[in-house]
Amino acid sequence: MIQIEGLVKIFHRGSVNENVALSGVDLHVADGDFVTVIGSNGAGKSTLLNAVAGAFPVDAGSIRIDGRDVTRLPEHVRARHIGRVFQDPLKGTAASMTIEENLAIAARRGLRRGLAPGVRGGDREEFRALLASLGLGLENRLKDPVGLLSGGQRQSITLLMATIRRPKILLLDEHTAALDPKTAHLVMDLTDRLVERDRLTTLMVTHNMEQALRHGNRTIMMHRGRIILDVSGEERRGLTVKDLLDKFHEVRTDDEGLSDRMLLA
Repeated sequence: MIQIEGLVKIFHRGSVNENVALSGVDLHVADGDFVTVIGSNGAGKSTLLNAVAGAFPVDAGSIRIDGRDVTRLPEHVRARHIGRVFQDPLKGTAASMTIEENLAIAARRGLRRGLAPGVRGGDREEFRALLASLGLGLENRLKDPVGLLSGGQRQSITLLMATIRRPKILLLDEHTAALDPKTAHLVMDLTDRLVERDRLTTLMVTHNMEQALRHGNRTIMMHRGRIILDVSGEERRGLTVKDLLDKFHEVRTDDEGLSDRMLLA
């Protein structure tokens, strides 16, 4: 469960570049919810995910995970309970390390590490089984450097790494945006399978409105650092992309609506 109350984040406070990225955000996410987050550029979507992850201190408000106040906890402490996948496939893996080495690091996240070998025989069997589930043939390439893989293969590995320890929260920040449509579809299928398998509480930022409605069980729309729409259940199932665009346009001024409608389409 995630409980966010009155969250405020201001970048470059007091300067000509001051930016109120989050303006009193309230958001409660129940265990097992898969929430898609939409909004135009600068709406606060990625800032919200970064705030939950602890990438920076917030200016006001609180964040609780399973009832524990983590607002002031550093990012490396929260990382024990949070899995993340970024937009850039190069970000989630170490290119010079092998597939099995990357998976081994993820499997030991938050655990005490000793002088035992980094990858054990039992690990390899587990990794092969996980990789086989991808259907990409990577189970036979454990010792290949990750840098040799395609973007879609790397993003699939990153998803496995983010979920291998069954995190309390999974954060997906436009994790298919840099992929071609076919590969993005495969990665989203994998996302759905992993989230459903472990009932992962998930926040997924996307610019793709159709994707936002097709995946998950709840959609929120952000604008200027606030949540302006929060739909789930029957109301969400009845929505179309045009409905979302119309709802967004209602809060826009005429001179800025066109560009943002294009960004959201």
